[in-house]
Amino acid sequence: MRFAVGQFETNMELSFTEPYLFDRNMSGGFDLFRTTRDLQRESSFNRTDEGATLRSGYSISENLVQQLHYTFRHDLINSVNPLASLAIQEQQGESTASSIGQTLIYDRRDNRFDPKDGYVLSWSNDVAGLGGSIHYLRNSLNGAYFIPLPGDFVGQINATGGYIFPFGREHLRIIDKFFLGGANLRGFANAGAGPRDLQAIRHDAVGGQWLYRGSTEVTFPVGLPAELGIRGKLWADAGSLGKADFNDAPIADTKSLRASVGTGVNWASPFGPLSVDIGVPIRKESFDKKELFRFNFGTRF
Repeated sequence: MRFAVGQFETNMELSFTEPYLFDRNMSGGFDLFRTTRDLQRESSFNRTDEGATLRSGYSISENLVQQLHYTFRHDLINSVNPLASLAIQEQQGESTASSIGQTLIYDRRDNRFDPKDGYVLSWSNDVAGLGGSIHYLRNSLNGAYFIPLPGDFVGQINATGGYIFPFGREHLRIIDKFFLGGANLRGFANAGAGPRDLQAIRHDAVGGQWLYRGSTEVTFPVGLPAELGIRGKLWADAGSLGKADFNDAPIADTKSLRASVGTGVNWASPFGPLSVDIGVPIRKESFDKKELFRFNFGTRF
C-alpha cells in the first residue's frame, strides 16, 4: 500500500503482485488507485482519477519481456478557472475510460538500477473504448543506450516518441494528451513547452497528439566514496510537441524544436534514485515557461 501527499498531488494506491502466477514463470497482480492533482499552474484545472488495473507479465526470452494490462478509470476534471482556455472549459466534468494495453521490453543493460553499458528498448500500445466514454489508440516507443567511458565516466543517449489517435468525433481529453517540459525536457517547467492558449488568463498548456524528445548525458565521479552513489552529470535535452486537436480556441501550436543544456547530480539513495538538475533553454518559443532548478525522484526511462 502506498500513500503520498505533496503540495500539488495526493496519491493512494493498493497493489498486489504474485511473481509466479499458476506456478509458472509469469507474474500477475492488481492496483487500486485514487489520485488528485492540482494543475492550476499548468492548465487552470484540477483532476481526480480513481480506478483499478489488472496486470500480467512473462518472459519471452532471457532479455525480452511482455507486460499486459487492463485499466478501468473514472476521471473528474473540476475547479476549472472561469478564464481558462475554452479547450479546457468544455472538458469540465466526469468521464470513464476502459483500456487494454501491452508493453514489450528488450533489455540488454548490465544493471537495471545503475546501468553503465548496454541498451533497453520498449514499445507500448493502449486502446481505450472497450466500454467507457473515451476512445483512443496510444502508441509510444522508448530507448536508452549506455556507453562506458574512460575514468568511470558513463555516456547515455535516450529517446522517446509517441502518438495518440482519437476514435469517433470527440476531441481528446486534455488528461490523455502528451505534454513536454519538466522531467522529460529539463530547463522547462512542467508542460512548459508546446501548444498553449495565449488568450487564457494563465496561458494554459493544452497538450498535443504527438511528442518526440531525446537527450544525451554524461555522468562522472565527484570525488566522494563510490558506495555513496553520488555522481555529477552534464546533459542536453531536445524535443517537440504538436497537434493540439482543438479548432475552436486560439492555440499557439508552432511544432518547433525546443532544446536545453544543464548540469546536476544523481544519487542512488536507499529510497530510490534521486536527481537534481539545473537547466537553461537554448532554443524556445517566447510563450514557453522556463524552470532553472528541478528535483526528481525515480529514473527518466
